[in-house]
Amino acid sequence: MVFLPQNYSRQTIQDEFDAQSQNQINEHRSPLTPGGGTAGLFGYINNSFPANYTPGEGNLRLVHYFDDYVWQTDNLYDFQASNAYSTQWTISYKGLETGLLVRNLENLTWYKSVGYFDFKARNIQQFSQNETGAIDRMESQYSFDSNLLKARITHKKAGVADIVEILDYTQDHVNRKKSFSPLISMTKPRKK
Repeated sequence: MVFLPQNYSRQTIQDEFDAQSQNQINEHRSPLTPGGGTAGLFGYINNSFPANYTPGEGNLRLVHYFDDYVWQTDNLYDFQASNAYSTQWTISYKGLETGLLVRNLENLTWYKSVGYFDFKARNIQQFSQNETGAIDRMESQYSFDSNLLKARITHKKAGVADIVEILDYTQDHVNRKKSFSPLISMTKPRKK
């Protein structure tokens, strides 16, 4: 949504837009900086329309990342083959959302979510930061025809036993969901 100054007509805005170069009005990721981070606002360069609008961090509620994991520099969110049902994931899959930052409007903190995909573009491992600051992990197992067979969700919190939910799904001969069975277990507490 663009809020226009009072003196602007629809035609004035259209003329300004038409005068812009096509390369300026699309997504541009900023390059990595020497310290490993990215320049710009959350890894993006402001090449939007109108050009005189510069969003600040306070204006943002969601930040979406697509196609790669260059933006993701925290190793706590790296793919964990030892915990996954599938050990092969695709590093670059064009058109898929690889991550998301969501802002908590009550305390203004950012929660991160990172997803990893297999060669069929199925989400096989997902990391999501929860409201306690801990990271929940979900692994998914699929049949050859992409039906969800099993999901394992691990809820973590420092000093407390991990809660592991295992969800089993079965389908009938025409791939209709036939049964669902949840199992919840606790693992030993982790050290802080």
